[in-house]
Amino acid sequence: MAKLVKGIGTAHSPIVSEGAEYWLQHGDTERRNPKPVTMAFAGGEWEDLAKKKSDWMHKEIDQSKINERQAATQRAVAATAEALQSANPDVLVIVGDDQDDVFLHEYMMPAIAIYRGENILNVPRDMSKAPDWYKSAAWGHYPQEGPEVYPCDPELASHLVKSLVRDGFDVSHVTSPPEGRHVGHAFSFVHRRLMNGTQIPSVPVMLNTYFPPNQPTAKRAYELGKAIRTAIESFPEDKRVVVVASGGLTHPIVDEDLDRGVLRDLENNDMKKIISLDEDVFLLGTSEIKNWITVGGAMEDSGLKMRVIDYIPAYRSEAGTGCGLAFTEWA
Repeated sequence: MAKLVKGIGTAHSPIVSEGAEYWLQHGDTERRNPKPVTMAFAGGEWEDLAKKKSDWMHKEIDQSKINERQAATQRAVAATAEALQSANPDVLVIVGDDQDDVFLHEYMMPAIAIYRGENILNVPRDMSKAPDWYKSAAWGHYPQEGPEVYPCDPELASHLVKSLVRDGFDVSHVTSPPEGRHVGHAFSFVHRRLMNGTQIPSVPVMLNTYFPPNQPTAKRAYELGKAIRTAIESFPEDKRVVVVASGGLTHPIVDEDLDRGVLRDLENNDMKKIISLDEDVFLLGTSEIKNWITVGGAMEDSGLKMRVIDYIPAYRSEAGTGCGLAFTEWA
């Protein structure tokens, strides 16, 4: 029978892989186009957000502080990769969100989907019109020259689909993305930054955390995690399985209190507290916390305990934009 041997939590934001010299440029892009930020968060215009933080944010976006945090981020990625490799997994079940990667939310966006193809194709992206900060970060998600092919585990994926359906989840599945579409950066980040060139088969579990009206609630994400663990442990092949939460934490506005609270609750195995958070908390990138809730549900009764490898509040503008970067393991 398959065995759940470890859990991993990792941020996958572009800021993880972009050079420290580009963090403020990234923030400047948001300043020039603030609507995606200001529409989603109470507090008025960009200037209002900045005014609320004016007495302390200048210290957070000092270049020397950014340099320290970028270095800490790279150490955390390396430690997380080591934690993953130390489990000697046969397969990874990666829980991430689909952001118009395989599915287009204007056309079709399942709440929960499992990829059950033979492999994942990752190809270079056209960076000709991308800002410099994104070009700097792209290597963390996409190959720079030729395509890369990552193996999957279609047998385990099919078993997960069948088991989840039996447990009351209406799960979509995909065996091959539509032409020109690819499994997204939530998954390619794990391959490029955490696998260190090894070819560990994976099963991508894609949640719609972003797009209304069918995002799974925090409670549903938790229940999904528990059902995933049941499915893994009923798989008849002798495999060592690691479950990975990819994404988050809070962004594009960093909320350190929320991030540290979520991490504390995961450490304490207090899933009831996490799923009691108001659904309005899970907006835009912050919705990726639900990927962590799913993995928290899977690990809840595993006997393994979560520890924080590091948490880095990666600020990039005076309005407090950035990403709460968390890296953890259940061991």
